[in-house]
Amino acid sequence: MRITLCLLIFCFGLVSFSQNENLAKNYFDRGDFDKALPIYKALYENQPNRNDYFLSYIATLQQLENFEESQKLLQERLTSTRNHPFFLVEMGRNYLIQNQNEEADSYFQQAIQSIDENPKITHTVANSFEKYSLLDLAVIAYEKGASLDENLNFDSQLARIYGEQGELEKMFDSYLSIIERNPSFLISAQRNFSRYVTDDPLNEANDLLRKALLRRSQNNPDLFYNQLLSWLFVQQKQYDRAFVQEKAIYNRTFESLNELMELALIALDDADYEIANEILSYIIENSSSERDRLQAFQYSMEIEVRTAEKENFAEIEKKYENLIALFGEDSKTFEIQLDYNRFLAFQNNKKQIAIENLKKLSRENLSRYQEARVLMELADILVFDEKFNEALIYYSQIQNKIKNDPIAQEARFKVARTSYFKGDFEWAQTQLDILKNQLLNSLQMTRWSSVYLLVTIHWKTRFKLH
Repeated sequence: MRITLCLLIFCFGLVSFSQNENLAKNYFDRGDFDKALPIYKALYENQPNRNDYFLSYIATLQQLENFEESQKLLQERLTSTRNHPFFLVEMGRNYLIQNQNEEADSYFQQAIQSIDENPKITHTVANSFEKYSLLDLAVIAYEKGASLDENLNFDSQLARIYGEQGELEKMFDSYLSIIERNPSFLISAQRNFSRYVTDDPLNEANDLLRKALLRRSQNNPDLFYNQLLSWLFVQQKQYDRAFVQEKAIYNRTFESLNELMELALIALDDADYEIANEILSYIIENSSSERDRLQAFQYSMEIEVRTAEKENFAEIEKKYENLIALFGEDSKTFEIQLDYNRFLAFQNNKKQIAIENLKKLSRENLSRYQEARVLMELADILVFDEKFNEALIYYSQIQNKIKNDPIAQEARFKVARTSYFKGDFEWAQTQLDILKNQLLNSLQMTRWSSVYLLVTIHWKTRFKLH
């Protein structure tokens, strides 16, 4: 019973301290330092060994400009801890905020000199300087510690500080040193580089990074330098230069062509068709994978379709037919058959042929998702051909085949749109309302919910649909 009572008292005390600490912090954050002071003082006096209570009490005294009391308490702490560098920095700052710079620097230098005796406290000292944005002193501390003990490395901390100081060349060198020791840091480094690199090759950060990579790669021709150069050239939209780097990587490893494919797609999305085609041709020539070659052919044909004049349509149609014949008219060429029939229907004015082709494809051994995509393409063409009733049948089949999938939501939206085209305005609005409620209830504001909102606004303002 006595033990239980003691535990209850102890727990009550913990809760009380926690509540008081939160109250004091709330006062401090609001600038009510007079109200925060007695609470922090009580917390500190009850638990004088708690550094967080001590420092909060000191900070509150400083806000109230009671520097004499804060200096007295810091001196007592320095005496009891034998001039621990952490409290040397705190004392230095106490002078610094009074604009007594010489006295402040004296304590800061003592903190830095303590690293000579024990380099392992480097992080504590440097972090204390960082806490008060004394970045130059933090750099001195980190560099001193690293020079005294070769087992200590502060490249990550230094890189971050160099970046904040605008010392970009030093920042890049520090990050590259990290990658040399730990190649898995490459992605993190790119994320940090993104804060400084732009799409302008003449930007200072771009130029410094490029020079650093070239300089280091001469002494250490590691693949990650090619990877970073390729990444940099992609940021600058210089896809031809990125292609050179990716080819160099592939020619040394003969591994995957995935990076080259990704580069081709980036160039394609950015409408740099010439270099995209060049990369795709390289993949076709060098890949031993039928799947990769077929995918490269598919995107190459997409470029032809995007850039073709009407007089070239017959040639494009023939190329599609040859590809399908070469690789087989089955599920293996599923994607390219969709592209082919989309081209026939929407550009080459051969809707009926496309419809028959897709109906035939839907009877192949496809997955449910593939079949749904074929039916979606087929229904879209039927709408384009103003065969609304038949299109509605296929859209409905999609919803039944893959319920609760985004493509099913897309099909429901297209049912509403097709109903509108038929002139069945009330039914169209009902379907749109159902779709809206489903999306909102599931809290999934996907792109189709955005489409719904945009289309509804468009219809109601342009066609007065109520």
